[in-house]
Amino acid sequence: MAQKQPRTCAAVSAAGEQLGVLLNNLWAAFDPMAIVIGGPALGLGDTLIEPARRVLAGYAKAAMLAAPAIRTSRFGADAVAVGGAALVRHRLTRPLDLQSMARRVGKARAPHPEPGLAH
Repeated sequence: MAQKQPRTCAAVSAAGEQLGVLLNNLWAAFDPMAIVIGGPALGLGDTLIEPARRVLAGYAKAAMLAAPAIRTSRFGADAVAVGGAALVRHRLTRPLDLQSMARRVGKARAPHPEPGLAH
């Protein structure tokens, strides 16, 4: 692709660098061990992904941390639907969180003030 369309490759590479900035922001906010990228843009291949990895690695090096692994989704256009279904399945089948259940039960038992009355 680089030999036939250098301007296009430069634009995709610049987009990849911006993707790297976005990935760094996600990493800083959520601290994941891995970030999975999906969607139709993956058809651009390494021309998009490698600049993103380089930018993220640069941020990680500056912070003296190991960058999270960057993976590509194997689900293609269905990645969002598969992820949503996996989240629902996880919520329905996860082991019981006894502390959360105790808090919910405690809230349900607590007396609720009547409207208009100050306590």
